Amino acid sequence: MFIRGNLKLINLNPIDMQSVVQNIKSYNLDFDDAYQLSCTRKYNFKLVSFDKDFDRTPTKRLEPKDLLG
Repeated sequence: MFIRGNLKLINLNPIDMQSVVQNIKSYNLDFDDAYQLSCTRKYNFKLVSFDKDFDRTPTKRLEPKDLLG
């Protein structure tokens, strides 16, 4: 998927880790959820997930079915 250009790797800078820690504390998220939330906010992405833990955050969560139409 990386080779064909259908998937891009994104990351956070060390300074962005502050937002990850804040998301853990504020919304009681585990590290990977907090990291995803920080990426969503930094890059202005839509959050697509089945994980209901994101419903504790102000960021609206979409499910994959929501993208179909």
